[in-house]
Amino acid sequence: MVATHTVNPDSAKGGLKEATKEHHREFDGFDVVIEAVGVPATLAACQDLVGKGGAIANVGVHGAKVDLRLEELWGRGIQITMALVDTSTLPIRPSPVDEALRIREAKHKGDDHSRFSEMLKAYDTFGKARKTRALKVNIEL
Repeated sequence: MVATHTVNPDSAKGGLKEATKEHHREFDGFDVVIEAVGVPATLAACQDLVGKGGAIANVGVHGAKVDLRLEELWGRGIQITMALVDTSTLPIRPSPVDEALRIREAKHKGDDHSRFSEMLKAYDTFGKARKTRALKVNIEL
């Protein structure tokens, strides 16, 4: 597993969302964010950075109360996986990070991409979704 981008929150001027715009002009959040520190600030950052349909993998060990902002997250359709990751459970259970990555892969599985000039083909593909297994059709202009 390799991170495509990393952001140091200490050097992020204007907050983490602004810092990520350096890599993503129209920032809509990341598919997977990983909380590995176990403090309220890092879980809050993950909630800010996860995109629609994304996943938060929480592997940090929390020793204090943290806020889960359900009023902001529920409409974005995110999933949160969490577990204490230790060497005795690794062989028998997928880690929260593996589960979050599986969610990301499933999110994009079934996407059909078509050009605008192929609109009728795209319409036909979506009309036969059971056969084509298309869950979403993207039309490129």
